[in-house]
Amino acid sequence: MGSSETALTRPRAAAGRGSGTASGVRLRRVGRRAVEAALMGALLAQAVRGPWSLASNGVARGGLSDWIAFAAAARMVSGHAGSAMYGFAAIHAAELRYLGLASSPLTIPFLNPPAAAGLVIPIAALPPAAGITVFTAAGLLALVVAFALLRQLGCPSFPTLLALGSLPAGLALAVGQWTPLLVLALAAALRLLRPRPVAAGLLLAGLLIKPQYAWLVPIALVASRRWRVLGGSVAGVALLGALSLAAAGISGCVAWTHAVIDTGNHAIGVLIGVSGLLADLGLPSVGNAVTIGAIPACALGAYHWRERLREQPELAVAGSVGLSLLFAPHVLRADLLMAAPGLALAARTRPRVAALTAALLSVAFVNDFTDSASDMPAAFVVLTLAASVPLWALLRRSREDDPVAPSAASALAATIRRAGGRRTGARSHP
Repeated sequence: MGSSETALTRPRAAAGRGSGTASGVRLRRVGRRAVEAALMGALLAQAVRGPWSLASNGVARGGLSDWIAFAAAARMVSGHAGSAMYGFAAIHAAELRYLGLASSPLTIPFLNPPAAAGLVIPIAALPPAAGITVFTAAGLLALVVAFALLRQLGCPSFPTLLALGSLPAGLALAVGQWTPLLVLALAAALRLLRPRPVAAGLLLAGLLIKPQYAWLVPIALVASRRWRVLGGSVAGVALLGALSLAAAGISGCVAWTHAVIDTGNHAIGVLIGVSGLLADLGLPSVGNAVTIGAIPACALGAYHWRERLREQPELAVAGSVGLSLLFAPHVLRADLLMAAPGLALAARTRPRVAALTAALLSVAFVNDFTDSASDMPAAFVVLTLAASVPLWALLRRSREDDPVAPSAASALAATIRRAGGRRTGARSHP
């Protein structure tokens, strides 16, 4: 009787556990959908912040957007004055003309290569409010397309959206930055890395619109023997150089290099990389030495782990972008968005760690909510994690991708089966 009661109650208990598991799965799914909806709402709110500010408060507030510097530089290129776009007085006057102001205490320097100004000439021809609206809409669309491309690479939707929808994305959209468009370029390059390597290289060269994003990428390409990708990158750099020469001439290109060096020495905003941390500690020269030393250190590491880089080139390239951010001399909080593709790829094998790190990207903006003096330490920790997680997923072998572990497990299982068979045979035939 007892055994029959036990047999009858087991299916009921199993059914109870099954219903509990199903309800738990439904709750987690609803929670994820709620988080995804909240992220999309926050992105949309940040996307309309810049255009709304320009439209509702007048062009006097427009100087708060980086787009104003882009548009002013583009108009200088179209007016055959591109060689002067890196001069403080010249870009200030161009911004005033673009905004229709007689004077303004705000000036945002243009620090991208001259070719970048030429790329936005059609949008810069629009009035300020319309121009920033179009540029912001392009950035929002770029994030949507980047999400779709990363999903094609097998990245889980929740960690991917968590990374692409973080506060760095919101800030980049709100201030009219290049970063969302460059995230799309990176995601497209990762998607095309195997089927269209030359096109992938051309897209990776586009990251040099902000050189701090890609200066260590060639090391990953060489170590992984992606020669066609590297060739496409060289062609892309040559194309950017030709466009820059056409936009600003030799003097303008030289002025750009001086402007980049001066910006590294006199930071605009809170720098969050290794150089920013050391500069905050009063050791800027040590930070410069670390930046230079990162090149041979990353080269040695890439050579040591070259087999893993060849097996997973997408993670290798995305990881090199993260390292570029970590060791570059000029990285701001909005630049953290470039770590999103690497975290999305890491989520294929380490979903929980990648999702947690993606959620932590917003910690870089803690001072926006607490009015603290500086958020650099927290942002530095988050950047270090965001750069490390893709490398951890790349270098750490799991049981699924380690060829030794399955063979050892299979051998052990076979030994147990053989021993069990011998014991059964001995009992059946005394």
